[in-house]
Amino acid sequence: MNSSTYSHIAQAWQFIEETSMSADTADIQSVRAQIAHKSTVVSSSLAAFIGMQAQLIQARNVLIIGLDSGIEIPVLTHGLGEASQLTVVTPSADDAQRTRSIFDSLRSPHTRMRCVSTDVKTFLHRLNAHDYDMIVVSSEAENYAVARDEVARLLRDGGMLILTDVMALTDEKSEGGVPNPADRHDKAVVLRSVIDELMHDEMYTTALLSIATGVLMAIVHQ
Repeated sequence: MNSSTYSHIAQAWQFIEETSMSADTADIQSVRAQIAHKSTVVSSSLAAFIGMQAQLIQARNVLIIGLDSGIEIPVLTHGLGEASQLTVVTPSADDAQRTRSIFDSLRSPHTRMRCVSTDVKTFLHRLNAHDYDMIVVSSEAENYAVARDEVARLLRDGGMLILTDVMALTDEKSEGGVPNPADRHDKAVVLRSVIDELMHDEMYTTALLSIATGVLMAIVHQ
């Protein structure tokens, strides 16, 4: 591709995000306003994609490992069906508190939430096998590594794994992330390995997508 093509792709990405943002609900707009002072990448198209996938597979039990921007909370809360459960685990006490605050403001009549601030690996070991319809992973490098090791045990047959920021571009230490071989910071190194392993494992049907800062979606076949 020439420089003109790259420019057009960047313009298309901006158009997609701006158009998606214009359709944000009041709940998502509120979350966006809360983190406006941060440099976090807030992708409305990614949030919409996650919500749509949850509806397509009729997810009722969703596990979130790490917190992205936070707009995934209202999208999933409203997108899940009756008697649904949203479980969030993060090593960050601040993220856990913010998650609870976002969820409480939604006043959902049909979705319950369990939010835990603890070591992710220890927590996942305690969860029941094949109990989850969808797992969404973001944030710290360790979250992706632990999810890779636990996802086949935790997801039901046909369950969906969504890894966000798989190009490792939102980390403060990022120097180009996964596409740059010279970038050896923890998240980039871990994600190169995770992407390669999942995409070459016959247990999964995978798709690597250019949504936001990269998404890896995988369907598990037990």
